[in-house]
Amino acid sequence: MDPGSREGSPCFSSSRNSLFDSDDDEVEQQDRESAPEATSTPIAASSTPPPIPGLFLFPSALPIKLQHSLAAALSSSVWTSSSNQVMLFTSTERPSLPSFLDPLLDLLPEILSPVLPPPLLDLILHSPLPRQAILNLYRPGMGITPHVDLPHRYEDGIVGVSLVGSTVMDFTHDGEAHSLLLRPGDVYVLSGEARFGWKHGIAYREEDWISDETGGELFLLKRRMRMSITLRRMKEGANVVGDEGE
Repeated sequence: MDPGSREGSPCFSSSRNSLFDSDDDEVEQQDRESAPEATSTPIAASSTPPPIPGLFLFPSALPIKLQHSLAAALSSSVWTSSSNQVMLFTSTERPSLPSFLDPLLDLLPEILSPVLPPPLLDLILHSPLPRQAILNLYRPGMGITPHVDLPHRYEDGIVGVSLVGSTVMDFTHDGEAHSLLLRPGDVYVLSGEARFGWKHGIAYREEDWISDETGGELFLLKRRMRMSITLRRMKEGANVVGDEGE
């Protein structure tokens, strides 16, 4: 991305890197060949959310039909080059994201309203702040470096959506670690402590150890292609990239 570009202006940009946690928004999203070596034994992941304040999981929240339509739209209109990431932004000139995201945005109030606190819900759904959508394509072996989304650029309440394949998201904070299984159709929200205090990432590997629903027997789950949609609100004055005196 051009360092002088404005995030608040109409923008459809792509990169071979994930853009999350440095001053120029870059966090590595790599394939297995260039990924760092694992430094510890993987934690067996569960589909039950760990006890992290501000982390919300809505399992199988997206109907199958919507999952298929989103995956088809991403395949046909987004993943048309070698890039594995596209970032979209709203602005005064272009207040809406692409229409293929409308069914997801229309369904979010129904998914989130019964659980999220009203102030957080209002920020996610109704804030006049510009919205950013990050569309990621993960092939087996790819991951994201553990990170905290830039607190000076993005508001509280980050919404993530998993499509097509399953993966494991790892959470770390002061030596404590948890791993959460994300399945196709799952929606999660990072807020408060989970958003600002815990790093989250996806390890660079092709298979994950999973704990069954009872927390007993473990099994190995091979990764396949996965798509994700991440929605964030940008803070006031955070719509300029590259003017932060790095």
